[in-house]
Amino acid sequence: MFSTYIPKYESQVVMDAEEVQVAKPAFQILVVEDDPDLRRLYWENMRNWSMRPVVIVVEDGREALIHLRHSTPDLIVLDLAMPHVDGFKALQQFPLRSKIVVVTGMDHHKIQRLGGIPAEIEVLQKPIPFTALYLIAQRVACTAEM
Repeated sequence: MFSTYIPKYESQVVMDAEEVQVAKPAFQILVVEDDPDLRRLYWENMRNWSMRPVVIVVEDGREALIHLRHSTPDLIVLDLAMPHVDGFKALQQFPLRSKIVVVTGMDHHKIQRLGGIPAEIEVLQKPIPFTALYLIAQRVACTAEM
């Protein structure tokens, strides 16, 4: 029997002469936030959620797009006001397979003035609403298991 480990964002495949098993990949959350204190706060809170997510934190839309070339997270949590590639520009290139939630300090009117957010994307206000994010993550995780 031999085992092949495919990076943590993919599946682990175990094969022998009689059977093939594919382990379910970990639930993955990508957090896109420019504030280093908030990135740490997200990571500290989310890593202990019941679905035991793999939490990846990046500092702007450019880094998120680079990460998304190699992986499709189950949930993307996105700030809008960031340097380099902001949340508005990044949203245009995010995968449709991921659930996207915007967490921002901007009010609805400013978001609309800057181009708006598609209706299917939930927008939550800062301070970070961890209870609401947890409930969304649970919903996404349950949908992914079906």
